[in-house]
Amino acid sequence: MRAILLVIIFATLLTSCKTEQSNPTSYKGKVELPQTQPLTQEKIEIKDAVMGEIIYVPVYSHIYFRNESGTINLTATLSIRNTEFISPIIITSVSYYDSDGKLVRHYLTQPLEIPPMASKEYIVEEEDITGGVGANFIVEWSAKAIVSEPVVEAVMVTARSSQGISFVSSGRVIKKWSKETLNNK
Repeated sequence: MRAILLVIIFATLLTSCKTEQSNPTSYKGKVELPQTQPLTQEKIEIKDAVMGEIIYVPVYSHIYFRNESGTINLTATLSIRNTEFISPIIITSVSYYDSDGKLVRHYLTQPLEIPPMASKEYIVEEEDITGGVGANFIVEWSAKAIVSEPVVEAVMVTARSSQGISFVSSGRVIKKWSKETLNNK
């Protein structure tokens, strides 16, 4: 039932929206983020870290409808949620890549601690389509204690008049490490 409702909302949105064609390199919005080197587990050592992961999160800055020339821009929110009740996690890198695998921007200049049960969000504005339909975030985190894995996902949304579309894209662990696996190398 939920899927049918989503299809009806999406179809209504498509018929009511005008075609938005944009050049991905033409975005002139305010993005004042540092363009520093990524903070990777190899480049930064979190003292006493015992575990961590690298997570891939698919993101859509726009989607196609009808054909290749019809697009709808989306606002994307990356959400990183610490699911641990007792210990913080440390975000060491948040990087945004485009459909061609080229780095668009880094969101951190230093590690960021997320307290227990807290979350952090990063936004890609609706007008910023530099990522394209195949964009992604790479999130790296570590912890100084054994913790439950964070929930990392992206929510894409747009609205026109009284209609809108939204969907969620879950992060996927592409590399996992622990103190034990590092010691066995």
